[in-house]
Amino acid sequence: MYTKIIGLSIVIALGLISLRKGWVDFLGLISGFVVGGSIVLLGDLKAFLPMMAFYLSGSLATKLKYKRKVQKEAAQPKGGARSWQNVFANGLMPVVFLVLWRTLGSERWLFAYIASVSASIADTLSNEIGVLNPSPPRLVTRPWMEVDPGTSGGVSPLGFLVALVAPFLLGSLTSAVGLVGSNPVLFSTITGFFGSLVDSIIGAEWQALYLCPKCDKITESKVHRCGTQAKLIKGYSWLSNDLVNLIMSGTTGLVGYLISVRFI
Repeated sequence: MYTKIIGLSIVIALGLISLRKGWVDFLGLISGFVVGGSIVLLGDLKAFLPMMAFYLSGSLATKLKYKRKVQKEAAQPKGGARSWQNVFANGLMPVVFLVLWRTLGSERWLFAYIASVSASIADTLSNEIGVLNPSPPRLVTRPWMEVDPGTSGGVSPLGFLVALVAPFLLGSLTSAVGLVGSNPVLFSTITGFFGSLVDSIIGAEWQALYLCPKCDKITESKVHRCGTQAKLIKGYSWLSNDLVNLIMSGTTGLVGYLISVRFI
């Protein structure tokens, strides 16, 4: 009981600090309370620590060399403040997997939770740090094609490295706090990197991509940062980056559930 109170206190404090620092907007704050509070109540403080590590590292990585990312047209909008869509895109499926764990009692759903969070940290950090790679990224499904930094499906050596290191470190944290009985480091690394690849492939092939007629710039938003309505040039208009992240998170969690028998 005391650990849940401590966990909920951390969620509230972290949310207020995040709002003050511009890491989230107001609705992102409320959504963060819902996701973080649910994880604490369902899985206790041990389960919340990996999600907290993902959130903190992702927020810091988003702000890393932000002005340079703006120049490259690869920065998150609104100064990097996460919206409620961003929060639920990466936080909804981990909550669902914890609900299934509590309902069905199988530790395999706890591994699904770990896989989902690992995929989110691998994807977020590889995107935010990978755009700083000195050479242009290449499309994951057509590696001979160079694309602009921040383009959906674009990958780089730095991004690949981060996609391996980030889930490895998250697995080490998960192991240190004893969230699951067996060592989850290799499991977290494999599923995290897998999730990052899934996100890149969906982004490269089916995610909505727009062209600003005024700036002649590629964007993932229907309205470019200059305020001009952009034209859909690839993918499906309903398949936004947030929905891709949600699909990636859920898919990786289910894959984690299936392969967890090898790690328990």
